[in-house]
Amino acid sequence: HLSDTEVDAMCEAVRETKEKVGISVCGSFGQLNEQQFRRLKEAGVTRVHNNLEIPNRNYNKTDMALLKELGYEVRFAMSKNLFITGTGTDVGKTYVTGLIVKKLREGGASSAYYKAAMSGNERRTDGTLIPGDALQVKTMSGVEQPLEEMCPYIYETAVSPHLAAKIEGNPIEMECVLKNFDRVCGTYDYVTVEGSGGIFCPLRFDEQKVQLEDFIKARSLACLMIADAGLGTINAVVLTAEYMKARKIPVKGIIFNHYEPGNPLHEDNRLMCEAMTGLNVVACVKDGDMDLDIPFELLEGFYEENGGNRK
Repeated sequence: HLSDTEVDAMCEAVRETKEKVGISVCGSFGQLNEQQFRRLKEAGVTRVHNNLEIPNRNYNKTDMALLKELGYEVRFAMSKNLFITGTGTDVGKTYVTGLIVKKLREGGASSAYYKAAMSGNERRTDGTLIPGDALQVKTMSGVEQPLEEMCPYIYETAVSPHLAAKIEGNPIEMECVLKNFDRVCGTYDYVTVEGSGGIFCPLRFDEQKVQLEDFIKARSLACLMIADAGLGTINAVVLTAEYMKARKIPVKGIIFNHYEPGNPLHEDNRLMCEAMTGLNVVACVKDGDMDLDIPFELLEGFYEENGGNRK
């Protein structure tokens, strides 16, 4: 809690900043009383950043009503987040992501799932689209998170999101993707974000050019890479790792999917991928596995408290 004297000093700093620079001001204040919120609003603060110390679920309805009444934009940011990418389409990202989210939930973590865009979805009888990947993760993991929170852009056509958006007339807006992501971050402790296809997947390609990595960088997400354990994976893993390294996207490790213990090719691929990328294969998933064979503490450690806004 800030004292009135401290709030006075902040108000003066805000006024001077706006007078000299003319920028919008976002404040991360902790918990304030009504009068303090009003004074800061009058001084020129337009956004309240809800940090790790005051999670969304601790704001009561009166607090939120006051902030809305004063016209504040409230930014929620307090989760630990991790981005799941793959070496390409159909390597099993969604399946492995479901196991990851399940592991977190069973370890007692408040966990959630998010994906910017999904293609190739079926329709319900009422004509609305079912977010298939989200439904699979929700079913596998047992999380209570509503499907509606998991993905802002859902397409029927089974092609890259940028092309599905062109065909169906619903282009992806990065502002919407980030806004919905931040909202999820304000509700859950661990948010697992799944990419579409491989790391170089275009989300939009018209007058605007939006790549998956734009989303990753906008929220400074660290990544786990999912790869098929079979033939061709050395090339796919090394190229993906080198691209991400060049783009300064941190990679926490690799998970092999469709792994067969004792298979000479799969075991050699594991050794070669580690040697050629400097990354550890942190887990191997066999066909039919319903649990991820990795210590909870190790998995939890991959998630970063970037709060959706780490630079």
